[in-house]
Amino acid sequence: MKVYIGIRDKAGSCVLVRDTEIDYVRTLNHVVRHSPSGMEWGYSGSGPADLALSILTDALGSVEKADPFYQAFKWRVIARLDRQGFELPLAAVLDWVQAVRLSQVGPPGPPAECSPQLN
Repeated sequence: MKVYIGIRDKAGSCVLVRDTEIDYVRTLNHVVRHSPSGMEWGYSGSGPADLALSILTDALGSVEKADPFYQAFKWRVIARLDRQGFELPLAAVLDWVQAVRLSQVGPPGPPAECSPQLN
């Protein structure tokens, strides 16, 4: 089973990918699109956008497959992760993508409860 692990300490943060079936750990490849300084989580911004894109690219196998989903994934999953650290199983990522595909969830952006009120 593959698990994405976010670790934060005084030196900074990193995201690992652990595969428990083959007892292997590696650093998640940073797909740089918005944040050249790195990936982040626990809020919405450029670092979380890159983390969303990086996790989905790893999970789905290509940037092209991840592209339609990563902004919604940022808002609905990455922004809600604990800032101190997280563990996110691959199965949960794939389940989320499948649910979005099946339900055709609205446009990638903030959930309605986070959207500013327009008069």
